[in-house]
Amino acid sequence: MADDPGGWSKAKWGMTEAQLADAFGPANIVREPLAGGATAPGVDVEIDGRPFRAVFGLKDGKLSGVSLSPRQDKDRTAFSFQSIVDLLVEKYGRPWKSETGQMLRTVEYQWTLPTTVISVSFTTAPGLSDTAILNLHYARRHSDPL
Repeated sequence: MADDPGGWSKAKWGMTEAQLADAFGPANIVREPLAGGATAPGVDVEIDGRPFRAVFGLKDGKLSGVSLSPRQDKDRTAFSFQSIVDLLVEKYGRPWKSETGQMLRTVEYQWTLPTTVISVSFTTAPGLSDTAILNLHYARRHSDPL
């Protein structure tokens, strides 16, 4: 099994936006629109041959999370979800699994490592909509003081 990534790819917890630009190359940084007109830095990547966008979550100017979503609707499928789960199981071992809902059904897998929590979820509305939400998230694990 792989060690705790301490972030995602070349993005490590606590990095500033300038450090992220240095790590990925300033020309590769894209601006992802957020609610209220704000933007967040991100990069376009491939996961298992599919285009994804990684958006960096900064708290107090430092990296605390990375959300990855497919860039194309055709990649928001149960097959894509399972291939990501399989890649993560191969790398990090057996995850915790949760299934919730009936009308809006979510399946989520989670890996908790010393400094990183990785979760991948797939949400569908069977019989109601063809819409599916596939999200892969890396978050800095916060340790509570004793």
